Amino acid sequence: MFNPSKFNVLSLLCHVLFWNNFVTVTGTGTSSVSQTCSGICTRDQNECKNQGGKVFGSCENGYTCCDTTWKDTSSCGAIKASKNPVYFVSPDYPAFIGRDIVCTFGLTLAEDVVAVRIDFLDVEMDGLSYFPRGASCESDMFILKGFKTWTPPSLCGNLTGYSSKYL
Repeated sequence: MFNPSKFNVLSLLCHVLFWNNFVTVTGTGTSSVSQTCSGICTRDQNECKNQGGKVFGSCENGYTCCDTTWKDTSSCGAIKASKNPVYFVSPDYPAFIGRDIVCTFGLTLAEDVVAVRIDFLDVEMDGLSYFPRGASCESDMFILKGFKTWTPPSLCGNLTGYSSKYL
């Protein structure tokens, strides 16, 4: 089983796309929220959560924008219940998390998957925004595990626009 991320984050949303023999993991965080509700509009946050959904801002009429394809995973946020893409989101998204958390999400990849590409669209964590030789993340970090022959370095800091492929 491939374990794509173990992280202590401020705000993070990741989605995974499966294309033939290729997987894309994309992340976004901080406080930008789409103006359009991609889910349903519910009366309030409780109604959304009672329907098993995740709150994503407000609808134009003052109702709550609720996406019921998201499933709550307790203290580590939610996972979007779809095959392509699969989303991972931190608790309190898009707000920053005001406490320490460690989350592990796992993917089981098909045998024909030959690479993993991670695109972070808008992700902010504590730490350096670049990765000089010998530098390490001290608090918040995104870690990839499960490779048979090597372990990629931990990622931290402002990862907005960062993209990497792992074979």
